Amino acid sequence: MKEVVCGFKLFEELSKMLNKVIIVAGNGFSGLINEHTSSPSIIEAIQDIYTPLSINGKTVEKLSHLKKVIHESNDGKAIKEIEDSNTSKITQVTNLNGIVLYNYLQQKGFSPIVVNDFEEDYTLLVNTLKEELLAIVISTTFMPFKEHLTFIANAIRQMTKTVPVIVGGPMVHMSFSIFQDHRAYADREILKKLYLFFEPDKDIDYYIFDRYGLKTLDLLLSKLIQKQDVANVPNLGVTVDNAICFTQHRPEIPDIADEFINWNKVPDALLRDSVSLRGSFGCPFKCKFCNFFFFSPQMMIKPRDMLMKELDQLSSRRSVKHISFVDDNMLLNHKEVETFCQDFIDNGYPFTWSSFIRPDSINKNSIKLLADSGANLLTFGVESGDNVILSNMNKKENLDHTLAIINGLGESNISTSTTLLVGFPGESSETVGNTIDFLNQYKSSGTALHWFSPFIFMMLPKVRIEEEKEKFGLEGFILNWKHQTMDSLEAAKQLKRLMLEVTDVFYPYSNEHLFADQILSVSPLDAIKVVKLTSEHVKNQIHYKEDNHSQWLKKNKFIIQRISELLA
Repeated sequence: MKEVVCGFKLFEELSKMLNKVIIVAGNGFSGLINEHTSSPSIIEAIQDIYTPLSINGKTVEKLSHLKKVIHESNDGKAIKEIEDSNTSKITQVTNLNGIVLYNYLQQKGFSPIVVNDFEEDYTLLVNTLKEELLAIVISTTFMPFKEHLTFIANAIRQMTKTVPVIVGGPMVHMSFSIFQDHRAYADREILKKLYLFFEPDKDIDYYIFDRYGLKTLDLLLSKLIQKQDVANVPNLGVTVDNAICFTQHRPEIPDIADEFINWNKVPDALLRDSVSLRGSFGCPFKCKFCNFFFFSPQMMIKPRDMLMKELDQLSSRRSVKHISFVDDNMLLNHKEVETFCQDFIDNGYPFTWSSFIRPDSINKNSIKLLADSGANLLTFGVESGDNVILSNMNKKENLDHTLAIINGLGESNISTSTTLLVGFPGESSETVGNTIDFLNQYKSSGTALHWFSPFIFMMLPKVRIEEEKEKFGLEGFILNWKHQTMDSLEAAKQLKRLMLEVTDVFYPYSNEHLFADQILSVSPLDAIKVVKLTSEHVKNQIHYKEDNHSQWLKKNKFIIQRISELLA
């Protein structure tokens, strides 16, 4: 009996030593456009559109660099840049996928360490890899294609040859489904370059291919601690002798209790000024351009008391100044909006908040509640300003109501962001013109700005429009497609037209706009002026590249002078 007890204690101590897990949550911005998804002409057109601000040959991708570059441009002398740590703290969002994994694994007795962003937190990763580790877990939530994952896996493998590398998340789940169904796709060679499982990757040991995967991860890590065979762990792809072997697929049943995050146990180092939070996941709508339903086919909503408990905990963390709700659709009707806002007001939460939301969830009466509750940025999936295109998309959008709500929010000092999709089947120069006309009716005042994020339609796997290819004459894959009224290259040209012709709605060339006044150390009103000027500067750059006319350089010289005055 004594030997058994001693043996148990020894195993317990050994488990404590070997239960440390690194979680890599993101790798910066992972774009969908690359040589495998697009033709060179489309890539060139896209690069023209998304040209960052350039001053005297120096690229300014962040507002936090603007003051320094402007000063150097004026007198050739550099000023002290905002400290990198402070800039990162202000502008880098806490990735929720890393926090969810941290919270779950900690509850299960593991010791997780979160690398929020591979690039931003590279030093943390390198230092942690020097310790005794059980495993490295890479989430693919922000990695749409395999090139984004394999880059990180290879970099990690260069630093450690023995620690198991586990990958999971949406891209792994999508890859598994595509691998099973790949014979249904004409572009199989492209699939091999974009998705996993078509060939083994020596840098990755385990793939969790389930839609959810938390329970599978727990079971796998427990087997690794005990050095047991993983053959009876379901939902795994295992790299063995230059091949990938799959265990039984046993779909996990999601548990809403796993969605509760105990923010009291999240270390200060993981919290930024802006923290992501989720009140629900899944989407009940059936837009034909979207494949989100594939990842979350059922709508799950956190009980109100659970969400409020998380907000209560976050309100005691002084570093948190903003909550970014990442729900696909936050607050689905007027009553939910009003109840949620009133809770925010009654509890006196010390942070602002932002979210995706539907225009038909808001009426004129709830706009004041939204403003009083601290909402400062609401994102709408408008997608098009043309009713025919909206019908083709299966979006039941009342554009008159949408415009009234967006303008009402703008007049109440709540900024908005509009997502747009250019090139969906039925799109033409005329329908894009209708979208431009729609956006040019946006109005705002005070400290509010209207933003827009335009994208080109992509023929991704699992989108619902697949079922109507013949109806629209739709052919192709990802960003090499054509249909009866447009092809992807023309869509890129129309996207450029949209960005140049929309006047008072701005493309967020830097993701720091919510904190612009803090970063630039100016008043909120002056920060808005700077953002508008930088947007105009970028447009002039595009014009100059097109026609080489000196008027655009003269205009930008005046803009730089005006920005200098505001930042002085």
